Amino acid sequence: MKLFKGFLLTLSIAFIFSCATTEKGPKELDSEVVEEQAQKEEIEKKMVEKEVEVKTYYPTIEETYYGDGQIDTITKYTYNDNYDLIKKVQTNEQEEVLESHIYTVENGLKTKDVSYGFGNVLNSYSTFEYDVNGNLVKETLFDKNDSVQSINTYEYQGKNLSIWRTLGPSEGVLAITGYFYDSNNNITKVEMRNGGNVVDGTIQKSYSDNLITEEKILDSEGNIEKSISYIYDGNLLIEKIYLDDKGNKKRSESFEYSESKPVPDRINQLYRSGAVEAYTNIQYDLKIVTNIILVEE
Repeated sequence: MKLFKGFLLTLSIAFIFSCATTEKGPKELDSEVVEEQAQKEEIEKKMVEKEVEVKTYYPTIEETYYGDGQIDTITKYTYNDNYDLIKKVQTNEQEEVLESHIYTVENGLKTKDVSYGFGNVLNSYSTFEYDVNGNLVKETLFDKNDSVQSINTYEYQGKNLSIWRTLGPSEGVLAITGYFYDSNNNITKVEMRNGGNVVDGTIQKSYSDNLITEEKILDSEGNIEKSISYIYDGNLLIEKIYLDDKGNKKRSESFEYSESKPVPDRINQLYRSGAVEAYTNIQYDLKIVTNIILVEE
């Protein structure tokens, strides 16, 4: 499972000045310049620098257990000095490696992912290409013999991913996924098409205060196949409920937090009855960066 937290603080100020086109005398011009400068200084006086701490939590260990407390898997994450993920290893209770990934990172961007299976046997590897803005534009999957298995290409509108295409080894289109957004850049619809550009299914997403509250998975005819409801305590996700096509609860996930951080320490997989099927305990490294921003005095 992947946990990602990001924080972005942006403050911008725009000064727009306009000048009349009619001719004015020197005194009038001097008066306007003085008044304009006074207004600018008054605005600048109201802005002060403020230090803001940005906290990012990076998972280091995930321990997954069965409901009876017996351990299932342990996943460990390794980062470089810049907290770029460079290694992921999953083992069983006997510490045998079930799966591992070695990542190559250049300038903060993942350029290669080498995947190994049980016994540290090479399975496959993927390469990644980016545009000048750092957006992922191409991902190529190779088997262990260096033969291309699939290619994913990505197109963007601004910063938002708009189209994801999956191609076969001969670069024939296998699937097309389109993404649609609201004015806050939240994904509201994901449309999945086959290689013939015919809709196979759709995911509809609803939000409240930019927090996702519901996902509906629809078939090619627009009928609900299943849905997911999200429940929060403030801004913290505390439960995901998985429903069937009739709206009946199938299973759920609950999220537990400590008082000190906004990421879950434990994720529970629950049966419909509420009994624990499995759970995962998560440990993190905390990175703190101090940014300077301008705020009103």
